[in-house]
Amino acid sequence: MKVLVVGAGTMGHGIAEVFSFKNYVYIYDSYPQALSKGLENIKWSLNKLKEKGIVKDVDVDLGKNYTIKGIERC
Repeated sequence: MKVLVVGAGTMGHGIAEVFSFKNYVYIYDSYPQALSKGLENIKWSLNKLKEKGIVKDVDVDLGKNYTIKGIERC
C-alpha cells in the first residue's frame, strides 16, 4: 500500500513515520522548509527508537519515505 501525507508539519511527519513501518509513504508540503524539517524530525525519532532497541535499521525505515515535488503526481 502507498500512503500520501499532505503536510509535513507537527502531525504530518508523525503520521508519515507511523505508516512508514508497513507502507511506502509519500510526503507533500507546499513549503520546502517544512518538508525538510519534517524529514529531520522523522530521522531524529527513528534514531531514538533505534537507541531504545525498537527499530533495528533506521536507514531502511527512513528509506521508505519519499518526498514529492508536486501534488499533481499523485
